[in-house]
Amino acid sequence: MTGHNILLAGFGGQGILFTGKVIAYAGLMEGMEVSWLPSYGPEMRGGTANCSVCLSDDPIGSPLVTEPDILVAMNLPSLEKFENDVVPGGLIIVDSSIITKKVARDDVKVIYLPASEIAEKAGIKGAANMVILGKLFKETAFCTPENLDKGLQKTIPAKKMDLLDKNRLCIRLGTENRFQTPGVIPRLHSYLLHAHVPEHQKNLPMKPLAFLIGSFMTGSTTRLPWPITNTALSGFSGLGTKCLSNLSGSSL
Repeated sequence: MTGHNILLAGFGGQGILFTGKVIAYAGLMEGMEVSWLPSYGPEMRGGTANCSVCLSDDPIGSPLVTEPDILVAMNLPSLEKFENDVVPGGLIIVDSSIITKKVARDDVKVIYLPASEIAEKAGIKGAANMVILGKLFKETAFCTPENLDKGLQKTIPAKKMDLLDKNRLCIRLGTENRFQTPGVIPRLHSYLLHAHVPEHQKNLPMKPLAFLIGSFMTGSTTRLPWPITNTALSGFSGLGTKCLSNLSGSSL
């Protein structure tokens, strides 16, 4: 059988079931055999929620995914519960904005994606699931971009169609995100963006440099809106030591 056995898991309210539906509809548009099986507690939000999605070129024997080749974990209990169920050589995508624990296994590929942070910085709080969907799509190419978009359009209720472009944006941010692990550069970006600048260091280009780092993180090609002089850049060298000392213990 070719295809994917996908397990998405997290808290209720994180869009787990919605994400699974988008994947299933996209697979359907591809002409694949698909199944979507939700599992959730009685709580509307905050309870457990997981979703099994099968995509296959062959008939599907059972819609229940017990040995996923792809696991999306959006909270710590889900990672701890399902990590060992992933088949060797499989893929685990972790929302590292919420989960700080590392995957113990070394026989699977792991992507630590700060999905919640990426969505919030884009002004779309609560759309971490779409950022993760974008990363999953980029890593697996389980459908064409056109069919992914059709799956998204099919899943969004008519009364919420005004959110279509915001969901598209978050998917794109997930496909463009270059960092798999939280390290020095993302934290340096945050430090520069919010740092208090002493009066005698006002000539240092902290906001512009934060902008440059942020552009690199997202793959943006937007032009820098501030001028940076060679003098200002040379003045940053001493400040760099201070930044890195404040970020000690990080790794790229």
